[in-house]
This record gives sequence, structure tokens and C-alpha cells, in this order.
Amino acid sequence: MTASLLLKAPFFGSLVMKCRFREDTKVQNAYAYTDGKETVYLTPLFFRLSPQERVAVIAHEVLHLAFRHKVRRGSRDPHVWNIATDCVINEMLIQNRFTIPEGAITARVIVSLTNYKYDESTIKQMSAEQIYEILVECGISDSIRGCGEMEHGPSGDEGEEGDGVNWDEIWKQRVAEAVTTAKMVGRLPAGEGLLIELLKPKVDWRTLLRQAIIQGPGLQKRQTWIRPNRRIPNDVPGYISLTVNNIWCLVDSSGSMVGKSLNQVMSEVNEITKKIGARVNMMSWDADVYEENVQQVLSRRRVRGGGGTVIMPALEALEKKMHPNDVIIVLSDGMIFDIDDVNVQSKLQKLARYASSAIFLTTLAKPRLPANWTVIKID
Repeated sequence: MTASLLLKAPFFGSLVMKCRFREDTKVQNAYAYTDGKETVYLTPLFFRLSPQERVAVIAHEVLHLAFRHKVRRGSRDPHVWNIATDCVINEMLIQNRFTIPEGAITARVIVSLTNYKYDESTIKQMSAEQIYEILVECGISDSIRGCGEMEHGPSGDEGEEGDGVNWDEIWKQRVAEAVTTAKMVGRLPAGEGLLIELLKPKVDWRTLLRQAIIQGPGLQKRQTWIRPNRRIPNDVPGYISLTVNNIWCLVDSSGSMVGKSLNQVMSEVNEITKKIGARVNMMSWDADVYEENVQQVLSRRRVRGGGGTVIMPALEALEKKMHPNDVIIVLSDGMIFDIDDVNVQSKLQKLARYASSAIFLTTLAKPRLPANWTVIKID
């Protein structure tokens, strides 16, 4: 089975070769499960599957290890987390033409669990963390206890805590080696963007936000004649700093996830503005636009609004108020009804050209935006 997997899908086959396999005859409600380290346990139900389904189940469990789902789970509900990670893995397997068992968790299942609040294509673009959040957000964590039990071990958990070995780093290296193996034979798996995302080092969103603001092409230089040191002549400028007139924060008040990130984002923006001497202006928006006082918003940790998510009125209001080389920061969950509208896309492009920097901070989905916008995901 491993040999055929190496020939058909070398990325997956390479990972399988790094694992140990054992049989567990006691578990009767799952095909397989892992210990969160490097062992995959196969149950009696596994051997009732077709050969094609067995290959898919083995690849599924190995990907749980390779993608370090136990480490990434943190304090999240183990069962709900497994549902979210199952969706990401199974969609990847489907994309690579594996035959997954009937009843496995897919994007279509998540859509139904969220009462069709999200469409299937949107779910397929989400990470496990994002899917977990929308499951919790929809208040269905208790109602899905029976969902997905055929794919995991007892209690949906993945083994005990660490044994002193840094399995997180070990699997990062193994994934990198598997990608190299697949490249050598010219058979990278479909969904390479997901692999790149898993392999590349994570950069804190705060760092990305600072870079996007202070590296804007319209940022102005401001110099003073105050000498930083007595040895510097009086006719040489003392301090040179970067400045921008205004930072406009457009906060999506309809996104329920925004409230969790609003305080930390605005605190970060305030820290940045102290260094560049800018003024922070805020507007919240749903289907309407509301001008906000930054300090009042920070004190109550929420913004006005809560209706449908339509961004065009906010963009039109911003266009009337902003000046050349201002900075635009949009904070949203990314689920915007009119974002793909031609007029909205045109307005976004026009404002970004007018601004020093145009930044879209998203807590959930990454919408399609013109190339002159910087999109940053808040984890």
C-alpha cells in the first residue's frame, strides 16, 4: 500500500513512511486514530473498507500528524477541533483524487452544520482555525457531538501530552522533506498553497501592519533641527521621522468576530500613530456608516451597527473625507456581501491609489481585492 501511494502521490507516501502503524481491536466506532506523535492506530472497521478507502484513511490520519493538529489545537474543544481539521484534510484528499469513506466531514457538511450561513467555496478556502471559529460562532459545538466519530479514537482526542520529544519541529521537517521528494519527481499535490502556508514561518500580524503603514509610498519625511548630540553641527538636521496626516479605520460592525480583535487592533494602531504623528479617524459600517470616537470605542470595546455587511456606503463616505496620502485600514471578518461588485472593486482600487497605504485586516475570510491592497490575516 505504501509503495503504491509513493508512486501515485509521493508527498503523501513520503509522510506515511515516517509513521508507525498498530492495530487496536478495542475501538469499535472509528476507522483509525493517532497518538499525536507518529503512530497511527487501525481498528477493525478500517479493514472493512475498500482498498481505495483504506489508502485515504491512512493519508488522512498521517496529515493530522504532519499538519501538527494536536499542537495547533491549544485549548480548543477537542471534538469540534477534529471536525474542523477533518474538513481541511478531506477537501485536500478529494482535490488529490483520493476516495474518502462515505460520511466523512467535507465543506458541504460544514455548510449544513452552520445552517448555510457560508457557501461551500468559502469553507474550502478556510484554515482549520477559521472553520473552528465559525462552528463555535454558530453555537453548534454541543449539537455535533455525534458528527465525525467514524474517523477518530475515543473522545475524538489524539493521544496524551508530550513525551519530551519536540514532535512539532520533527513534523515540520518531515513535511518539508515530503515536499522536496514530490518536487523531485514532479508530482506536487494539488493545493500547494496550503503546503506553502504550513511550511513558511508565521509572521505576527502586528509586524505586518506596522510594515504596511510605514512603508507606504506616500509616507512623508519630517525633519527637525534639534540636535540628538552636541557634537553634531547646528546646520545639520537633527531628527528625520516618517509621518502621515490621517489614518482612517473602517470597522465592520456586522462581523461578530471583529469585537474580539477590535481592541487589540486599535491599540496597535494608536501605538504606531504615536511614532509617526498621525491622527486616527474611525468609521463603523454595516449597511450604513457611523462616525466614531476612537477613545469611546476602545472604552466600550464595540462599535455601532450590526446590520447586513455592505461596504460601498463606507467607501463613498471615506472618499469625501480623506486626503491624499492618508492611510486606510479596513477591519472585517471578510464576509462582505458586495465585495465582488464591479463598482466596489473600482472604488477600492481608486481609494488605494489615493492613499499612502490601503490595508485590509481580516479575522476570517480573505476576500478578493485589487492588487494595490495589502491583506493581513489576524490569528
